[in-house]
Amino acid sequence: MLPGDPAEGRTRVLVRLGSWFCYARDRSVPLPTPLVPLVEQVRGAADRARAAVLLDCEVSIGRVRADRREIADSTLPHRVGAQLQPEPNRTAPHRTGEGLRISDTDPHGRPRPRDWLPTRSRARSGC
Repeated sequence: MLPGDPAEGRTRVLVRLGSWFCYARDRSVPLPTPLVPLVEQVRGAADRARAAVLLDCEVSIGRVRADRREIADSTLPHRVGAQLQPEPNRTAPHRTGEGLRISDTDPHGRPRPRDWLPTRSRARSGC
């Protein structure tokens, strides 16, 4: 598990098994009213931009072939066919000295890098 940018405080997970990977990330901002169903919040959004922010979370699966990590299916349709290319992030200071940057998108589908800080792996046998 890799927490997101400390300023965002959001969680991201990247798991690889053989040639398959799964990437999931929480929305950039928490739901304003978590007890109200999401569909109702989206219907009541002031405009399309606000609705997009409410829906901005991702679960994607894909395949690793050679050095390419291509997203095959995603909760965000504009991400299908995109490359998930984690790379070392040496530009931002991290306590561990190591970080990752992933090419991601903002709620409107525009390119946006996301920085991660590694945490301990929680591997279990039999999973």
